Amino acid sequence: MNATRSTQAFTKFANALANLERTMKLPEDNEDYRNSAILAFLFAQETSWKALKWVLKDKIAIEATGPKPVLQEAFSQKWLGSGDAVWFDMAEDRNLVAHTYSSEQAKEIYQRVKEYVKALRQMYNLLIEKYPDLQH
Repeated sequence: MNATRSTQAFTKFANALANLERTMKLPEDNEDYRNSAILAFLFAQETSWKALKWVLKDKIAIEATGPKPVLQEAFSQKWLGSGDAVWFDMAEDRNLVAHTYSSEQAKEIYQRVKEYVKALRQMYNLLIEKYPDLQH
């Protein structure tokens, strides 16, 4: 069941990441496109840590609950690339969008999402390289 669960979670993340990357190619000066990109970011961020949670459990038998412990463990496994700060910033921006949304804040977060996409893609690539069976 765990292998299936990690593969399913990773597939959801891969789909959310592909959607985010597609959405980030839309013109950023259009508020609707920008909002779509931020929503796609929320899905990608949420599915990323959940995928990490299940890969940790399935591949190395580590149980971590909640985004912060999962990210800390994934960082110690070198699954997040060069630094964990961007991942914690990503989680903070996700919370800002979900709880204190404003138009000005959305513009600022959108600019940071450009970097988050790179971090998410790097994590995806590192995990596929280490565990090719995650990819369908």
